Amino acid sequence: MVVGLVAVAGLVAADRPWVRPGSVRVLLVGDSITQGSSGDHTWRRHLWRSLAAGGVRADLVGPRDDLWDNRRSSLTVLIDGEQTYAAPDFDTDHDARAGRTLQEATGTVADRVADRVAELRPDYLVVALGVNDLALRRTPAETAATLRTFLTRAHAARPGLRIVLLKVLPAALVPPATITEYNSLLDLVVQEHNRTSTPPRPGATPEGDGGPGAAPEEGRGPGAASVGGRPPGAASVGGGGPGAAAPERGRGSGALVEGDRPGSIRGRGHGLGVPVVVADAGAGYDASSWYCGDTWDGVHPSARGELRIAAAVAGAMRAAFGVPTAPLPAVVSGLRVASPPEVGRDGGTLTLEWPDVPGATRYAVEFRVAGAPWSSAATRRLPVQPWTPDRPYRLTGLDPGLSYDVRVRAEKGTCPGPPSPSTPALAPAPATPDPAPVRPAPSEARPRASGEASPRPRARPHPPRTIGLRAELSYASARIRG
Repeated sequence: MVVGLVAVAGLVAADRPWVRPGSVRVLLVGDSITQGSSGDHTWRRHLWRSLAAGGVRADLVGPRDDLWDNRRSSLTVLIDGEQTYAAPDFDTDHDARAGRTLQEATGTVADRVADRVAELRPDYLVVALGVNDLALRRTPAETAATLRTFLTRAHAARPGLRIVLLKVLPAALVPPATITEYNSLLDLVVQEHNRTSTPPRPGATPEGDGGPGAAPEEGRGPGAASVGGRPPGAASVGGGGPGAAAPERGRGSGALVEGDRPGSIRGRGHGLGVPVVVADAGAGYDASSWYCGDTWDGVHPSARGELRIAAAVAGAMRAAFGVPTAPLPAVVSGLRVASPPEVGRDGGTLTLEWPDVPGATRYAVEFRVAGAPWSSAATRRLPVQPWTPDRPYRLTGLDPGLSYDVRVRAEKGTCPGPPSPSTPALAPAPATPDPAPVRPAPSEARPRASGEASPRPRARPHPPRTIGLRAELSYASARIRG
């Protein structure tokens, strides 16, 4: 069941310690790339942790807190409601849904983001939409026209709202030229919107209403974001990639003022002074579907891709709106580490069992002779369908009597997860076949009754045809050689 959690001013939930008076409310709007799927960290987590490490009390708001199920979903049926985050140690609220289009988020009554903005009153709106529109054969020009309407309605619902607009990322299901054309139009739409919209005043809250999560003016308490008075226009900011250096304390745009309380985002820099800023994570983004790059299937971000997206958004918020963020940590894998397999025996065969890893689409069973390097290990790959982890896997092909080390690695699409700790196993000897049934001796045969006909002798069986075929082939080969 999808649970919507809306923070109320002055009310702090016991299980949501990040929701405190003065929190900055951030609404993340998107599709499956923002929602994330089973077993993911999601780029939402990395962004939240970057803000928190920078001293920002970020309250992510939205009607959902779930993931979509990448194993049970298909192109026609999308299943969500999953809670299997790789690390659910952050504010998981969002407004993203697998399969969502920008057109739906703009005009569909039940899915209109402008209504959500009016209801939740965020200070920042981060939007990552458009790839599904292009995949459904809407032209870049049509999608850009929808974007223009989207931005107008969002600011009409909350004047002064600060918006971060993420460019469409490379994806295997959309031609690169189409994405390039749309992203160019996106820049023009943002430039036009910023020229005709009122820029947020330095230190001002959206609408200036001082509502829940508002960012007070400079010097009036936590949550303020300082932006400056540069002429409005297009603003495109790259994220700098994972690990990009954050501004030093007390220096540069968005730096914390010495002596600020934790959670304050009162900036000393001026920012760009525009209502909409573009974040671009596409430079060097590898959307290959043949190996693990920045996606695990050519569309949805891998652990590395999640970091790239979060870095781009954090960099845009820092440069444009003076929001302090911290460098992002490195993540080895988006999947949890598999548990060591439990080894059993079924006759002369080893059996392996281990708990399922959320989001894994297949498992790699690796085994080596004890003491040998893992580089020499053999691997058996098991797709989750038709094999499932709820029944033992029979490991065959081992040399009887040898000791082995066995481990399991979960994989999601093209991206391998970390290996499990290994389990020692002794390859059993082949099972001894059951003895053949004992036939009675001729002397023990039943005597024939008087007048009973003698049984017909059984015909001598013909030899298998393969034997004759082998002989013919052998004879023909001999003649050819002779």
